Amino acid sequence: MQFVSYNIVEGSFKNSSFMFTDHPEIGDLKCIQLNKDSIPTDFIFIKNPLFKTIEYLNDSLIFDSKIMRLKNTTLSFKLPLHTETKFIAIKEVIDSLQSTKPLITTTLN
Repeated sequence: MQFVSYNIVEGSFKNSSFMFTDHPEIGDLKCIQLNKDSIPTDFIFIKNPLFKTIEYLNDSLIFDSKIMRLKNTTLSFKLPLHTETKFIAIKEVIDSLQSTKPLITTTLN
């Protein structure tokens, strides 16, 4: 995972994104906002962007779906930023207990 950039802007947040989830599965991502002492202030779960579900017509001309795993992709999302947030950490959910594996932590200026 590589961090590219971020923008901090004023405004209200409209959570209409299909990528967020309240019921994470193994492989999904947890985005955590951390304060200056690295204590979590908020978090959200994001569907793993490397897993894409596609629909297609099978040989019987019936719609079917298949999950494909991409080798790489770009992830872009918006989140309401808490005033005390100094770091953003992205972690991967690795089991059904929502244990996570760290992927990247970014410092906000």
